[in-house]
Amino acid sequence: METSSGQSRLKRGADTAVTTGLFLAQGFFTLQYAPRALLPALNLLGKICAVAGLFVIGGLARSEFLKHAGPRGEGTWPLPKTLVDTGLYAIVRHPMSLGLMISSAGLMMIGQHWTSIAIGAGLILYLYVAARREEPLNQQQFGVAYVAYMERVPRINAIAGLVRRATQRSRS
Repeated sequence: METSSGQSRLKRGADTAVTTGLFLAQGFFTLQYAPRALLPALNLLGKICAVAGLFVIGGLARSEFLKHAGPRGEGTWPLPKTLVDTGLYAIVRHPMSLGLMISSAGLMMIGQHWTSIAIGAGLILYLYVAARREEPLNQQQFGVAYVAYMERVPRINAIAGLVRRATQRSRS
């Protein structure tokens, strides 16, 4: 019988594998069709989104996450020892997913082809569903602290998170 920690690692590992596969497939089709893109301004905006989402948002979120992570142990990804609610995690609950979503949208704008758009839309939907599926696991691991975190920080809406954070800071 598998423990809840083992199930959690298995689900997160499967999510990582599916996400990586979809992102690589989208990248492949984007590279195939980018030279034929009809809208250069959209192509440039896509490049900015792809880089910002993957390296800036994703990189900063990963760095913040790993500050709080335990040892790697089994599985592909360490689990945090404590609830991470600092850095980008104070703005959205799933900043790494948000970063990949923004990168995927950027790849859609770069490629401007139905294959990149279809795979990207599927990836964005998958990331959203995976974030929703992860929340009960986080509630189980962190209890009431995660429920309170859910009440004050939006899942992936960065605009609402920034407004909420600015409002909280102005009150203090």
